[in-house]
Amino acid sequence: MATRTSTYVLNASYAFSMYDSLFDANVTMDCLDLLPPLPSPMKVFLLVTFVSVTVVCGVGNSLLCFIVLTQKRLRSVTNLFITNLAASDLLMAVLSVPFTLHYYLHQNWIFGAWMCSFVGTVKLVSIYVSINTLLVIAVDRYYGIFRPLRPRMEKGRLVLIVLAIWIVSFLVALPTFLFLTTSSPTTDCRGRTVQMCFENWVNPSAANGYVIFITVAEFLLPIYSMGFIYISIAIKLWTHRTPPGQVTPRHREIMLVRKQKTIPMLITVVVAFFVCFAPYHGYNLALTYYQEEWHQTVPHFYSLYYITESVAMLNAVISTFIYFIMSPMFRKEIRNLAGRILCRCPPVFLGIRRVSFHSAASHTFNTTRNGSAIRKPVGLGGPDNTLETKI
Repeated sequence: MATRTSTYVLNASYAFSMYDSLFDANVTMDCLDLLPPLPSPMKVFLLVTFVSVTVVCGVGNSLLCFIVLTQKRLRSVTNLFITNLAASDLLMAVLSVPFTLHYYLHQNWIFGAWMCSFVGTVKLVSIYVSINTLLVIAVDRYYGIFRPLRPRMEKGRLVLIVLAIWIVSFLVALPTFLFLTTSSPTTDCRGRTVQMCFENWVNPSAANGYVIFITVAEFLLPIYSMGFIYISIAIKLWTHRTPPGQVTPRHREIMLVRKQKTIPMLITVVVAFFVCFAPYHGYNLALTYYQEEWHQTVPHFYSLYYITESVAMLNAVISTFIYFIMSPMFRKEIRNLAGRILCRCPPVFLGIRRVSFHSAASHTFNTTRNGSAIRKPVGLGGPDNTLETKI
């Protein structure tokens, strides 16, 4: 009987960093099988989940980013923050999910030590960017509702906030980047030469402290803060029908309609994030305190991990659908974009090809196919008013 000494600890080290520190105590076995074979239903589940994330987020979020960045009238503060959310999910879908899927299905990391660190870090940074951006959006909406006379956020300040979100998210994920590595090639029980991608923490207490810190700083506190903010906003909007501020009655009406369409979408995004990530964080906390007990006593230990991670990954897919289902503006722009691609013609609205321009008298002239011009004052709402088309 061959004897192997290993330190095997399956510690999800918070994020999707595969498997944490290998090997804990002396373990005697005929051969080393770090990960048991996946049952076929679990392989199908992982395949469907991860492919959905790659396709839906890759296509949907690319379209969303393209629409907002190419349509100047859509570059509101909230839209640009939502674009940042979409960009983080797109980054994960393209640069991380395919490699993780291959690793889980084959249970063998073949991409090298550098890609191990890169893929795991990209996942974490994407998750932290999402939650931090959602928190910033909530704070911006709070000030927009309760302090409507405050000057609008300038684009330069918005860029600085977005950069700060990415920098902070990377710094929070830095321990994962530093400790992720690959194991030495090992022959498993099936006669294969395999490598593991894992976090090699020298100090187990530090690893557990990191899991707790991430759970509190990047999940519990942001979720609690956003819950308080959106409850306050909902009470303000639905109990005070007229937004405060020295604006015209028509302007107040348009602002109210726009906010009532935006706030439910943002609340839905936050709720979806909580529902998808709460099981994963709960799993990691339980694993932190009951590592040995869970590994030995919890039925389908590995399958439970795959399921909780897959549900968390599906949050990116759910968010993408929410943006397009609950936002008439995004749906309209997708239809216009599809029309331009398929027909190679300008956007069509109600069968009229529209070319808009502003005269010195601040009026909009919409030219129809027969050459006649329809004169319509600007600023009174309707399809040409950018205030209603922005989120």
